[in-house]
Amino acid sequence: MIFKGHIGDVSFAKWLILLIISMLISHLGMTQSNDCNYSVSGMVFDQETKEPLPFVKIKLKNSPKGGYTDSKGKFFIGGLCSEKDSLLVTCDGYCDLLCGGNHEKNEPLPIYLAQEVQDLGPVQVVGEYHKEEGTQSIS
Repeated sequence: MIFKGHIGDVSFAKWLILLIISMLISHLGMTQSNDCNYSVSGMVFDQETKEPLPFVKIKLKNSPKGGYTDSKGKFFIGGLCSEKDSLLVTCDGYCDLLCGGNHEKNEPLPIYLAQEVQDLGPVQVVGEYHKEEGTQSIS
């Protein structure tokens, strides 16, 4: 079958092929974005006191995705494309933690961070006193 129509300078057959290819590409793009429907959530606690830790940084190991815990130690990261990811958990004053998270079950992860104790060594305190010179009144 031969198409004799033209749309602009492109024959109808070429135009139809371009249309089909562009539809396939857009469909593939939508399919890939639908696969990113996993999420991970949980709470971060101090290992010793079991108190929730606010504002802890949580990042996926090989991804720019991440976030922070809220004021109650809870976090949620959505739009993940894999059901398993490694989470890097960091907070000042605590040891960094790399843990695996299985997002398939959608169960909150409890994460416990150990305090990072640093030995400062000996500390020397030096005090100085400077008396101001001037006129003093005695009454």
